[in-house]
Amino acid sequence: MIHNCKVNNMITFQRENCAQVIQDIQPLLVQHWEEVANYKDTIKLNPDFNKYLNLEKKNLLVIITCREDTTLIGYSIFFLYKHLHYQDHLFASNDVLFLIKSARKGRQGIKLIRESERILKTLGVLRLSFHVKPKNDFSPILSRIGYGKEEIIMGKLLGESHGL
Repeated sequence: MIHNCKVNNMITFQRENCAQVIQDIQPLLVQHWEEVANYKDTIKLNPDFNKYLNLEKKNLLVIITCREDTTLIGYSIFFLYKHLHYQDHLFASNDVLFLIKSARKGRQGIKLIRESERILKTLGVLRLSFHVKPKNDFSPILSRIGYGKEEIIMGKLLGESHGL
């Protein structure tokens, strides 16, 4: 199912399936990883597209894309789940959100988030969450459109190089 929401003559936001975007998304994933990844020397980018495809087959994955004409310029990917504490409700957790740098001017990011919200709501999602990396903090944008800080995630790399 693809839903097009025309924003102007050239930029569109739509739900696409994983098989449709695998080829287009790979160069953007590399740009995204270069920009935001922690521990790049130790943890290399290597997406498991088969798992993404399998999650999508189980209706547990939603991909919203941003295209300029037919060129992919951004994406927002969500995992859908019934929370272990709240089994009566469908939740969505953002896996990745990315727009190429030239598309970040104006309101394209907000439009991508808003279209994602709209589509997820039609699927029955009650609660949506985004994680924000400190080096690419877009929490002020999320705050402006109604999101609030709910949790802080801390991380640590484990392994031989760190004395373990």
